[in-house]
Amino acid sequence: MGFPNRVSAKLPQEDVGVVLGGFATARGKMPFLIELTKEQRKRLVRIYESAQPWWEKVLQFVTQHPEIVPPMHWLSTNWGRTAV
Repeated sequence: MGFPNRVSAKLPQEDVGVVLGGFATARGKMPFLIELTKEQRKRLVRIYESAQPWWEKVLQFVTQHPEIVPPMHWLSTNWGRTAV
């Protein structure tokens, strides 16, 4: 059962070309982006809004106490980098 389309906006074809060109430019500037398979997307960890405060506390604690993080853990090398 689907939902009816409530958006009646139209985008001119020339604007579609500009938008798609912008996407191509962005992809060219970020070659580190990869495409995931459907199976890979299913395995990704999802943090729902209800769990976000808990994870923020965990990350704050780990930042304040780096000695509890094993040296091979991703937090020990990637902490502080902005996720893309």
